[in-house]
Amino acid sequence: MNFDVVVIGAGLSGLSAASAALGRGKSVAIVAKGSGNLSSASGHIQLLGHYPPEAQGHAGNPEEAIKTLIRKNPLHPYALLGIERIRDAVARFLKNSESFGLPYGGSLLENRLIPTSAGTLIPAALTPPSSWRDFSEASEIVVAGFKELIDFYPAFVAESLASRCKAPLKHLWVEMGTGAGRGLNSYDMALYMEKPEALKSLASQLKPHVKEGTFIFIPAVLGVTGHLALSESLESGLGCPVIELVTLPPSVPGHRLAEAFRRHLLRRGVEFLWGHDAVLEACNGKRCISLELGRGTGKGFSLKGRAFVLATGGVLGEGLMVLPGKIEETVLGIPVHYQKPFAEGDFLGSRELPLAMAGIKVNKALQPLSPETGEVLFENVHVAGRTLAGYDPYLEKSDSGVALATGYAAGLNAAGEDSSDDH
Repeated sequence: MNFDVVVIGAGLSGLSAASAALGRGKSVAIVAKGSGNLSSASGHIQLLGHYPPEAQGHAGNPEEAIKTLIRKNPLHPYALLGIERIRDAVARFLKNSESFGLPYGGSLLENRLIPTSAGTLIPAALTPPSSWRDFSEASEIVVAGFKELIDFYPAFVAESLASRCKAPLKHLWVEMGTGAGRGLNSYDMALYMEKPEALKSLASQLKPHVKEGTFIFIPAVLGVTGHLALSESLESGLGCPVIELVTLPPSVPGHRLAEAFRRHLLRRGVEFLWGHDAVLEACNGKRCISLELGRGTGKGFSLKGRAFVLATGGVLGEGLMVLPGKIEETVLGIPVHYQKPFAEGDFLGSRELPLAMAGIKVNKALQPLSPETGEVLFENVHVAGRTLAGYDPYLEKSDSGVALATGYAAGLNAAGEDSSDDH
């Protein structure tokens, strides 16, 4: 199998890379061992939620915060891209989200504060359609929980948000009568809510609590594939805004984004190769030629490409493997840059963690470099997302933003790798 661009990894960075390469007219394959972390993520795009990180205050304008970060940290992935490429990536994503029927809102210029099921407000620049409204002028906020749904407690949410909202909050329970005989997680409940009678039941239980200026907060369970129609129907029936709150995994908004993005790429001709471990099979000097998929299964085969995007994730995504005394990259065997000890300091503190900062060093073309000499290791490989070194996504609240921007840039760079004779 031969492709112009082979993307390794099916998370947000991999999908963004595939979209960018596809936009340049390239044939693209995505190979992935699993479905990627995007399906369990919040679905919000955090470009830079906190800066400076030690301040732990929300960055009101992500673009201005990123410009400052670029000046102060020239090795950060954002600094390697530059602000213009980041703007392009955001614009491309917003356009894509309209194309695949899940139109995101927001911009690079403002962080919205998104209420969560933990009763907190998190900063995000780009948000799914049902997750944000400006509730600053609400006359009252009603937090509704579902008796059959596990891990969502409306009283706790209302009490925790009370100090963060101007409007008074109250809470209530609704009962959907699912008949499941057990507690449901968010995904199960979202599937149940696609039944016509379920939405009618929910609307009838909420309607008595709505008055002028009311906002309804509910867990993010308003459908999976039919989400937009359900959300619009519920708001129309109630005559008030309904905001979905991010829940614990499985996160339905993340699943919606992942599935909509994948369907969009499939319709445009991207080849998905699921369930495969990939390892380097052949290279010619500093050019990767092919991957071997399915080694050791008896059904292995070769996947060739002119260029490759490595978007396999970090430690949590198993793109980087922590072993006794070292960290390894699992597909191409690229040396990983890290400091010892891996977990020095307070894990929940305000300092960057060595383990979070670990990853592959790259140049401005996102080509992998030797940590010791700075030499380019593969000329036709470009690295994206959490596999990159040099930033702490958890402290900065930049995980999805860096994935989006570096994935887009890596895809464009890979699409330019079409002059080789190695294909």
